[in-house]
Amino acid sequence: MKRVTNLFLERSYSNSLVGSVLMIVATLLFVLHDVIIKYLSEDEIKFYHFVFYGSPVYLAVPLYLWFVGRLKENLVTSNYFIAIVRGVLFIPMPFIAFTALGNISLPEFTTLVMCSPIFAVLFSLFILKEKFNLFTVGTLALGIIGVIFIFQPGFDNFSLYFPLVLVSACLVATTNLIVSKFHGVVTSFGFFIYGGLFVHLFSLILFSVEPKILELFTIGLILIASLAANMAIFLFIVAFRIAQKFYGIISCLHYLQMLWAVLIGMVFFNEYLNLLSGVGAILIFSSGVMALTAQYRVENVQNNNQNFCKKPK
Repeated sequence: MKRVTNLFLERSYSNSLVGSVLMIVATLLFVLHDVIIKYLSEDEIKFYHFVFYGSPVYLAVPLYLWFVGRLKENLVTSNYFIAIVRGVLFIPMPFIAFTALGNISLPEFTTLVMCSPIFAVLFSLFILKEKFNLFTVGTLALGIIGVIFIFQPGFDNFSLYFPLVLVSACLVATTNLIVSKFHGVVTSFGFFIYGGLFVHLFSLILFSVEPKILELFTIGLILIASLAANMAIFLFIVAFRIAQKFYGIISCLHYLQMLWAVLIGMVFFNEYLNLLSGVGAILIFSSGVMALTAQYRVENVQNNNQNFCKKPK
């Protein structure tokens, strides 16, 4: 019995370690994607140029599924409306990223994007009708105060692009909510395909109106950024699947993205958070960790209740 227990503990430790490493790599890849976008946004490249030239990375997934004969089963859904709505919600995201990163610092952009768990808490309260408690109120209060510290209304640091980034964070939370509540309507590959389909179609239309021939070096950067983003999403999913029992730890590691953004912003772009923005980043980090912890507790209670209600064979 003791040997079995030790093997279980070793396996759990191994799963948590592998999941943690994958999440850390994913956060680095997400920041690499944003760094390249920031670099390209200063070179008169529009978001639809970026999406158009990066499309081979996106198309590789449906082409692979078609090659192995599994494309149709991943496109079939019991609710096309939900899949399409989620896909449409992705359309503004590249525009927001290009517009914001060309006008505010990388650390500020990343910090505000990481507000998505705060929106998730708001959605759980007002859309899913979950009950208020002191923990939830504290989470929201910390997050809102942190955003105010970043915004610094009335100070020179304030930018109209800050609220634009919050729109992106809200969209991220909304798309995650859709996956969470309607995960059975289509496969993970299906959500990926529908999620990128409308962004690429919209970008193709705009590209046909304003085409742009890019240098091979620039195209290479775009492909690297697209590959980094897609690999990050893949590692993100695998990390949670491998270390399911360590959801809280793995989720909190996602906030390393803020640290990488601050370090890379200082080294490569000479961008620094001022004192108030630094305090705001810490508050948003704390709020996000609290929100993820609350979500983890709710899921644990639900799973325990389901297991308790199962009849013994």
